[in-house]
Amino acid sequence: MFGRARNTSRRWVSILGLVAVPILAGCPQPQQKFNDFVDRLPDMAGLGADAPPSMVYNVTGTFLMGLAASVDTSMPIEILSTQTLTPNSDGTAALDLSLQPLTYMGQKPTGSPIVEMGIPVTATGTFTIDLGQVMVNADANPVTQTNLVATISLAGTLFSADTECGAVTGMVTMPAPLNLDGSTFAAIRVTDTTNLPATPLTCPVAPSGDGGAPADASPPNG
Repeated sequence: MFGRARNTSRRWVSILGLVAVPILAGCPQPQQKFNDFVDRLPDMAGLGADAPPSMVYNVTGTFLMGLAASVDTSMPIEILSTQTLTPNSDGTAALDLSLQPLTYMGQKPTGSPIVEMGIPVTATGTFTIDLGQVMVNADANPVTQTNLVATISLAGTLFSADTECGAVTGMVTMPAPLNLDGSTFAAIRVTDTTNLPATPLTCPVAPSGDGGAPADASPPNG
């Protein structure tokens, strides 16, 4: 009786073994599953290869700006520009500015700052700022030393992480009508607002060196 039971058990083991072999052979193993998954992934190497390099430099920080009217480019309106640049994933960026006019004697803040938020910057580093109608106090206007009212637009370029400049257009309505075509602006990074350098007047001919740090890099310390 026990001998027959042992024989029966052996037959069941043999049958189960024959059934299990094809089942196990047909089940993909974990390593094979992983290899198949990897093979189905798209080739990422070429994605974005045709995108042009971004020329949006990290101009977050404080800049000394000179706005030189064409009537007398040697006597610019001086402005302290506090800036924040936010890069976008497509190589463009948004620029926030707070433009504080300075007295032409002593370079001290005067009047209210002009605030512009979310200025679009293209992937080539160009931007346009429509300031609308602005008023500049007499002590910040070295040309006529009187209050000035004007409609002003800036069309600029980020030349490096430390330099930006461009053209100024618009119209002065007070103290006397004046077309601002041919006027320029330039700005340089400053680290000590209590000891400002000479105010920039014009754009450099071309960016020096490698043009500064891209927008995904940190601005210089200070």
